[in-house]
Amino acid sequence: MDSSTPPFVPVIPLIEMTLAAAAQEGIGELHQVEQRIAHAVASWAFRSHRREPPIIPSSLASDTPSR
Repeated sequence: MDSSTPPFVPVIPLIEMTLAAAAQEGIGELHQVEQRIAHAVASWAFRSHRREPPIIPSSLASDTPSR
């Protein structure tokens, strides 16, 4: 994805698949369709934009001599 592509363009096919699946299952209740779309987009956002914690190497100095 380059800088000119809006950030949510990759999720459009996922929304279309979710709508098609809801239609195939006969879900006509708007609230249920909204819930499915919200769940699909939230899952996509988590997978796409999850941050990994950085690994920071460190060393500990000791003032006491080792035995």
